[in-house]
Amino acid sequence: MEPAIVAGLHSHPELPKDINVVACNSTLGNLLRLIRRQNKSFRILVILVDQTLFLIRRENSPTEIMQDVRGFGHTFPKAYTTWGPDVTQSESHQRLLRYAFGDLQLLVRFEADGYLPQSHDKAIQQVQSRPKTNDHFDVNILTESFKTSEILSEGDPAIVSSTSDKLDVQQAGDVVSQSSIFDLKTRIMKKKDHEILSGEIPRLWVAHISNFVVAYHERGMFKPENINIQNVSWDIAKWEKDKNSELAQLVALLHSLIYKAREKETGRFEMFKSEGGNLELRRTLADAGDALSAGVKKKWLRSSEATSMGSEKVDLKGTMTVGVLAWEDAQNSDYTACSDACNYCGSCTY
Repeated sequence: MEPAIVAGLHSHPELPKDINVVACNSTLGNLLRLIRRQNKSFRILVILVDQTLFLIRRENSPTEIMQDVRGFGHTFPKAYTTWGPDVTQSESHQRLLRYAFGDLQLLVRFEADGYLPQSHDKAIQQVQSRPKTNDHFDVNILTESFKTSEILSEGDPAIVSSTSDKLDVQQAGDVVSQSSIFDLKTRIMKKKDHEILSGEIPRLWVAHISNFVVAYHERGMFKPENINIQNVSWDIAKWEKDKNSELAQLVALLHSLIYKAREKETGRFEMFKSEGGNLELRRTLADAGDALSAGVKKKWLRSSEATSMGSEKVDLKGTMTVGVLAWEDAQNSDYTACSDACNYCGSCTY
């Protein structure tokens, strides 16, 4: 998380202002799956930095090698995307996205697969008016688009790690519009009739990615006619509307975590969820690490202005207990107009 924060502060010194929660698409995705009762284990460090709550993924090492993994997921980017001259030494591209969620301001880091060049905006607009799951570009447009598209780099090339573990900040490349970012999935040709999008929408929603690319291969060979690109803005908006109640519960959970962190003298704890088990809130050990190093934390605090969320307890009676998450059924409730002021009653109107 720290390289992205350093890059963000370098580009936008006012970045921390009024931010309530800093997370990544992985931690937010885990919390969303928890709300939706999808059984998956996770560990998240919850750390309060001044008035901002940091959610830090604490799972397997990022350098861990996964054994017996086979496939052609890296073949397509090598064949159909190019590296920009300023990012040739980079490995991935991490983006920071700020948006309002309920009455909270979120700063979300996510990794992007690539982006569509601006010269193809007109082609993209052909499917923006009313996208369907089977919409795709003309083969020639698709092929040309991907030959000139970019695979992006980690931490933006503005962040480089040195041998002393100190982050060096370098300015390079150009600003890429969020609307140009795409998410890429590759599948074997025999699965071309399988529906993919519905399972990916929650992740695309978290990262606000509206371009979804699916490339099908035959024994590792990708042909232009088997590359589909969709603008899924409409699908994501519909999903958001359909899942309004669950998303309101996610807002309430984030408020609960903020309150719990403020309640702890250390301002930190760990969330642990085993597969098939209940949610547990644990005390962190000394070697658990921190959200930010001392120097970066100082810069964050210096750049931020105290938010006015207050220190009132969020009353979620019947909704959450320590160690166990048990959401009330609210099939007839509408949380759209609710906030922590009404304890997400489900009855508010505009």
